[in-house]
Amino acid sequence: MTIEFKENRPKGFTNTEDRFLVPLIDEIDKLITDTQNLYGYNTLKGDKKRRQVLSTLIIEFAEDLHNSIDFGIV
Repeated sequence: MTIEFKENRPKGFTNTEDRFLVPLIDEIDKLITDTQNLYGYNTLKGDKKRRQVLSTLIIEFAEDLHNSIDFGIV
């Protein structure tokens, strides 16, 4: 994965479970790629960088939900 996953982590944050997140990001990227191959037109297809960003956001959001991170939304 070309996106530097650990650069986006909060400063001082280390988690032993981080090693499990990168393979999940790669799996989501593969799922998005496989789904895009079913599209008849290129208008909704993202390039590799955009797929990786989307995959990372999905997994990081899921991690936040799993850890009950408070988003400060009222």
